[in-house]
Amino acid sequence: MKPQECANKTDLRVLCVTDDEGRGVRITAPAPFEASVLPWTAHELENAPHQRDLPPYRRTVVRLLQGQCGVGGDDSWGAPVHPEFLFPGEQALDFTILLSVMDGSEK
Repeated sequence: MKPQECANKTDLRVLCVTDDEGRGVRITAPAPFEASVLPWTAHELENAPHQRDLPPYRRTVVRLLQGQCGVGGDDSWGAPVHPEFLFPGEQALDFTILLSVMDGSEK
């Protein structure tokens, strides 16, 4: 099985990334956002031919997104992405988040 992008969570307002003692970071946003938390970068996932070729865990990679567009429509031979799943390319987008340190006392 080839590793690929995975674990994207949608419609988030709060995301806490902590260790076993509750120390880490709390991410909040005024509007829903998307995120994934994995032990590998997108580059490592894309370049590993098999799961066994991924490097050992040594960090936590947090990916925050305002949203994510699909790769296609209803089929795999050229149908366009549905308009409701597109971001308008002609206008600027704002993405606001607040990062807070968690010291473990929130447990």
